[in-house]
Amino acid sequence: MQYRWIYHTGITPYEYDLFIQAVGSNIQNYKPIAVAHQDDLRYRFFIYVNGGPDIPTSFNIIEIYKPIAGIPYITRILPINVDL
Repeated sequence: MQYRWIYHTGITPYEYDLFIQAVGSNIQNYKPIAVAHQDDLRYRFFIYVNGGPDIPTSFNIIEIYKPIAGIPYITRILPINVDL
């Protein structure tokens, strides 16, 4: 059964550390705003992407998989189109 992703803005130190491990050197460009998780293995972070000379400012969802024994890694990046 697939459960709904329910986001919360109170990102815990554990979740933030997991995010840093998966994102690596891109941490200065990505700011997590909210997080959702399922079964403590799959995480989705709603993030703000800090625009720079080569990167437009945007919002994305980064999916991260945290194996039971191993380093978390990004499985998918979903752009959020916000046309105002």
